[in-house]
Amino acid sequence: MKNDRKRAYFLYFLPLFVGAQIVFLQCAPCAAGDYFYSSGGRHQLTRLGNVWAVRAPHIAGARGASVDRARSQLNGWEKHGVQIVRSRGARDALAAQTRAVPPPSFVNPVFDYGGGEPLVVTDEFIVCFPRDLGKDEIERINRRRGAVILREVSPHTFVLRAEGTEELAALDLANAYVEDGDAVFAHPNFIAQKKKRLIPNDPYAVHQWYLQSVRQGGALPAQDVQACPAWDLTTGSPEVVIAVIDDGVDFAHEDLQGDKFVPGYDFYDNDADPTAVAGNEDFHGTAVIGVAAANGNNGIGVTGVAPGCRIMPIRLVAGPTSDEQDASAIRFAADNGAWIISNSWGPPDGNPFILGDEVIYPLPDIVREAIDYAADSGRGGKGCVICWAAGNGNEPVGYDGYASYEKVMTVGACTDQGRRAYYSDYGPELDLCAPSDGGKTSGIWTTDYMGKEGYNQGGSLFGDRAGNYTSEFGGTSSAAPLAAGITALLLSSEPDLAREEVMQRLRSTADRVDLQNARYDLAGQSSWYGSGRINAYAALTGRTRHPQLAISAQPPSLRRGNTMSLNFSLLRGSEMNANHGTAYLVVVPPVGPAKFITHGYHMTTVPSPFVERVTAVDMIGSLIPGIATNMAPGRYTVYAAIVTPGGDPRNASNWIHNPSSATVDVLP
Repeated sequence: MKNDRKRAYFLYFLPLFVGAQIVFLQCAPCAAGDYFYSSGGRHQLTRLGNVWAVRAPHIAGARGASVDRARSQLNGWEKHGVQIVRSRGARDALAAQTRAVPPPSFVNPVFDYGGGEPLVVTDEFIVCFPRDLGKDEIERINRRRGAVILREVSPHTFVLRAEGTEELAALDLANAYVEDGDAVFAHPNFIAQKKKRLIPNDPYAVHQWYLQSVRQGGALPAQDVQACPAWDLTTGSPEVVIAVIDDGVDFAHEDLQGDKFVPGYDFYDNDADPTAVAGNEDFHGTAVIGVAAANGNNGIGVTGVAPGCRIMPIRLVAGPTSDEQDASAIRFAADNGAWIISNSWGPPDGNPFILGDEVIYPLPDIVREAIDYAADSGRGGKGCVICWAAGNGNEPVGYDGYASYEKVMTVGACTDQGRRAYYSDYGPELDLCAPSDGGKTSGIWTTDYMGKEGYNQGGSLFGDRAGNYTSEFGGTSSAAPLAAGITALLLSSEPDLAREEVMQRLRSTADRVDLQNARYDLAGQSSWYGSGRINAYAALTGRTRHPQLAISAQPPSLRRGNTMSLNFSLLRGSEMNANHGTAYLVVVPPVGPAKFITHGYHMTTVPSPFVERVTAVDMIGSLIPGIATNMAPGRYTVYAAIVTPGGDPRNASNWIHNPSSATVDVLP
């Protein structure tokens, strides 16, 4: 299933003797087994024993076969004309029955999408042909291989059907197109239930501490996103549209009224009505939308972080969907005016309580192509900002090809205690983190399906007594729309920013958290937190919680014995006090460890601007004692860093802000 954490919470407490497994392995080409190509690699598939995907009527009558309707994740397969059948050695009987009906019919083994969830290969596969191939050549290749074009997805990319009835014909044909050089990429049009990224949690309090933290329910101060001062500048423009790709939305919700929505689409039911279906656990999207943009200052309910912005609801992950449907949803958002696209779903996560229970799944090429299109061409060429929940498996986010893709903004979760949430995925691909559950407070308060049909079945322990709001939302499912809403505030204020500029602004103004454990590097990145916790007010103003320094070097290159100036000053809007630590100039030579100028400057005494004049000889003598005074040629990086009281300036984890730097070239 494409992962939501609605039911997963209690499953984590199943007996831990269940063996951990990795269900997808990216590996070098191997001689045997089922595999497919995507994201530039070859990926193994693991079959579910005695489980088949069948397209044929009355298949349950086959000897030894039974349609599996017992497991909830199988709901919705009929929309794809597929039945999931458990067969005890009766594959031949199933195949005989499919041959007795007109095509397209098939019997294919079902693969493991993670945790025993089904990943289905039908008779469809997707091919992107080289751009220099004409229509006639494409048709000739398809005829030779026994495939026909069903639909065009984008220029040179098509959904094809395998005309053969052999087992896994579409998988074999897709692989052949790649291996024989006929395609830029090709893979089956896999169908799976993507997961929505939520971990329910028992509530401790019902306040929205993540917007303004004042010790509610044990939350530490200053663990919020500084929404309140940001709202003094903007609550969001209705021109800025956040596309929420998720399950359905409760349009009748009292806190989502007014001009809140622009037209969306239902890619699950293939119609223009993305309304949530009662009784179908179809309420994740309503909660996500509330975090991003529920109405504010209206005297009822909760407020989203961008209450003035509008939402484009796109219903997708209400059941199993194909790669083509996933890609189409992203393209629809870009083509219909979305500025930001929020995604709180993806492949299944591992169990965060079991070490080694990783699930690895690559980004399907057709989805990558859609993300590229939205990121590069959306918003009139400025690019859609695509926020993606990092995942809740306490595992490397790089295992998830969707969330770790370079053109999405990958969002992890931190808590009200200023720590990484125990479930939040991590790794160098992480861009930012945003507050969510997992600390001392309740989960995230947000809109719920009205009238006890959603997360809150009624009762103040789970939200409001009427069941219109839940206090149990959380996971990276909540972190991603919170980041999407803050992105919407920034674009409301500066609508001409390009996608890359937006992401750089959000990263450069993030709050560093958990300095003791985060291990920020010289570039200001932590595998646990990315650039840090997203900060709405700092993104809008540049006024960060911690002082920021600027540095420049004049001239940018010099020979030994020549003099240069390092211009060292506080950035606009920075505030300082004696508790902030000491400012240092830290130099990283071309080879060897970082060094620092031996005198520091306490924040209460730093002149602004301050100029430190050194020569190449003086620099080498003071920064690298005991080394010859001839400064080695090469490029030196000088950082202006504010260091925690008593911290070693050479350790970037002790820097309380994302650093500014200048480069100095020493000529031979």
